Amino acid sequence: MVGLVAVNLLSGLAQIVQIGATAPLLALMLDGRGVDAGTIGLVAAAPWAMILLVSRFVPAIIARLGLAGTVALALIVGIAALGGMAVVEDPFALAGLNALAGIGLILRWIACDTWIVRIAPEAIRGRAIGTHETLMGLGIALGPGLVALTGHQGSLPFLAAAAVMAAAIPPLVVLKRLGFDGRPGVAPVRDGAGRRSGWGLVRLLPVALTAAFACGVAETASIAFLPLYAAAAGMGAVAAPLFATAFGAGGTILQIPLGAIADRLGFDRAQALAATAVILGAILLPLADDAILPWLIAFLWGGAVGGLNTLAVIEAGARVDEMRMSAAMTAIAFCYTLGGFAGPAAAGLATEMLSMHGLPMVAGAAALVVLAVWAVRRGAES
Repeated sequence: MVGLVAVNLLSGLAQIVQIGATAPLLALMLDGRGVDAGTIGLVAAAPWAMILLVSRFVPAIIARLGLAGTVALALIVGIAALGGMAVVEDPFALAGLNALAGIGLILRWIACDTWIVRIAPEAIRGRAIGTHETLMGLGIALGPGLVALTGHQGSLPFLAAAAVMAAAIPPLVVLKRLGFDGRPGVAPVRDGAGRRSGWGLVRLLPVALTAAFACGVAETASIAFLPLYAAAAGMGAVAAPLFATAFGAGGTILQIPLGAIADRLGFDRAQALAATAVILGAILLPLADDAILPWLIAFLWGGAVGGLNTLAVIEAGARVDEMRMSAAMTAIAFCYTLGGFAGPAAAGLATEMLSMHGLPMVAGAAALVVLAVWAVRRGAES
């Protein structure tokens, strides 16, 4: 249990900075300097573009450095990027530094996901992963609070963020001293003909990878468009942004009970339940017209959407051997990130071409694909 606590602590502290604080800090700082929205968007997108470029190399890095060495490298890279941001003012230089921060993010993301799966006892693996995902959501929620405390001008906010990341070093040292740092191998993924191919993971984890992509689509689209959806539905200027907060709260709080459901019923049934809940939420949200029901739907919907990715990690932990675990975690992160690029664009296009209900249509369609892949996989295994 000490190992699980240490991984969760270091991952949560890093998450506060890497996703929770850096994006709003850079956006507010650049906006205050009069930088146009397009350039701010470029700076914000830089780490995610870098993740797509370098994620394929992460398993080999883990195999060479070990989990503790990889996380140490991630923290060093992240702290160095923040130090550069503290002294650089050019937006394009900040984009480059934010891309560097993206390398630190993906290294920590994959290493910690792999770590949780490796050290969690099988009987509580779902709850352990659910707890980790809950803390990741909490980290995202706490990040803007750090910016609120430090402000967004000058070097202080970046130095404070670097200090929070540095606080992740002691739990990393604990993990190293407890002997939890293995060097998981990177075995080639082989298909039925024995050919090395990334398609081997697709064949092994079709539901998990589809669900991770669908989560990326629905989660990023909802965060971006739920305030606009709420405003179009007649909510006030204060309530509209909080509608997305209700969605995010569900995505954070409900992962532990969803992990417990996976432990009790199996990850496959839990996957079907989560995908069905996303589809039902997409149908019910446009029909909800009283004061409270839309908020409850948004909360539960957020939990189901986030659960798609949580259950993807749980499935990988159950199906993939240790030699390929980091490769599986990388594939899940890659699919989520790819969905994160596609989601806001798809929701925006659907909203423009169809109606304000374009967002739930896109999220529901993504979950419907997950359910279809789940049904095909279920039929093939029966």
